[in-house]
Amino acid sequence: MANSVCSSLHAAGIYFFTKGFLLTRMVLENKSTCDVLPWDDNAATPAVSTGDADRGCWHPKTFDKAIFIIIDALRYDFTVPFRPAAEGDRPHLFHDKIPVLYETAVQSPNKAFLRPFIADPPTTTLQRLKGLTTGTLPTFVDAGSNFAGTAIDEDNIVAQLRAAGKKLVHLGDDTWHALFPDYFDPNLTRPFDSFNVWDLHTVDDGVNTHLFPLLHPDNATKWDVIFGHYLGVDHAGHRYGPDHTAMAAKLQQMDQVIRDLIDRIDDNTLLIVMGDHGMDSKGDHGGESDDEVEAALWMYSKKGVFGRTHPDLVTPPQTAKEHAIPQIDIVPTLSLLLGIPIPFNNLGSPIEEAFVGHSGKDWKNLAAVNRLTSAQIKRYQHQYAIARGMSDDQTSGPLSLWSQAELQWNALGKQGSNDQLRAAYDAYREYQRRTLNVCRGLWARFDIPSMLEGVLLLFGGLLILIFYA
Repeated sequence: MANSVCSSLHAAGIYFFTKGFLLTRMVLENKSTCDVLPWDDNAATPAVSTGDADRGCWHPKTFDKAIFIIIDALRYDFTVPFRPAAEGDRPHLFHDKIPVLYETAVQSPNKAFLRPFIADPPTTTLQRLKGLTTGTLPTFVDAGSNFAGTAIDEDNIVAQLRAAGKKLVHLGDDTWHALFPDYFDPNLTRPFDSFNVWDLHTVDDGVNTHLFPLLHPDNATKWDVIFGHYLGVDHAGHRYGPDHTAMAAKLQQMDQVIRDLIDRIDDNTLLIVMGDHGMDSKGDHGGESDDEVEAALWMYSKKGVFGRTHPDLVTPPQTAKEHAIPQIDIVPTLSLLLGIPIPFNNLGSPIEEAFVGHSGKDWKNLAAVNRLTSAQIKRYQHQYAIARGMSDDQTSGPLSLWSQAELQWNALGKQGSNDQLRAAYDAYREYQRRTLNVCRGLWARFDIPSMLEGVLLLFGGLLILIFYA
């Protein structure tokens, strides 16, 4: 009798704990294509271009090429100058060791910007790469086509770049090859083992060895997009923690790498540097503490196309609590800048600095790209509801915000004022963020009450077992 009761309690405890911890999401296999716009009637607006490879797909492209650098575990406070919060505060060893990101954003705001880049848990590299390439909220268990393996089958930016005929190169962390097998040029790509966290230098030195020769003018036609994933900062954190001389040395090395990249890229190349997550005080990650989710994003272009809607935004925020953006926002931003369709499952929003123009007043373009992104989110929302057998009510919840935003857009006419365009932009943005919050509540937040219930049931079963023993 006691054994059966204990077994039942243990089974129930495991069920409730895993229900709260192993977050799940249904994966849709739909793909965005260049010739089908996300509007219900597939009609293009004057701000949208379709099918022209030279101009871009869905929206006129800004760049032909991109270098996408991930500095694993680049926490936001590593990138901003130390400012004592109280008398007697002293800088840590990681402070002021990678100043190039902050300096360029302040000194050349039309060429660069730096923002806090917030990861959704779980903050493991595999799950973060899924979010950074699909634009959705990956969980521990993605129920659907990719349940049995690690390869990403759902729509993603790497697949869209390849479908557009881009030549892709990957260097660094071999996790990318588990997620995107056969996507990268086999002659130029160099994967490195990512599991030896005691090794601080092999991966980073290997990336540098193969990256910089590709930037020579003689090799310009061999690649369109380079993905470089450095692991030294992450490994220094795991081995020593963030406040250590080894961490300071790795950050200084990354600072020099970025300066060298700035010197060597041309006007048609977009340079992106980001952290996929942060790290806690011990150098670990995987959970949802502030230090683990607060990464950094920096974008740079010699074209000088970036802008700010307000002068106060030129200086990057001192803490990650201000002007932060979700990591999935990189997906629609990079898609529109490179002229490819936004991946079907995307829930991110276009990053404001990339589309408001160097004057900070191009509200027409900002409203147009947000309408385009909102339409794609609405299409995904509709298909997800169908797949789950849920209602798709247009008059309540986030979809009601879409209807209100469309009313504002349709009232603009051919010559909307800046105030009207800004109001439309704000309306689409509200729809995007409300939808994201709903989905985050469903997929990307641990159900703490369920986990506690499971622990209590397991503990109760253990007490009964001890009592009868």
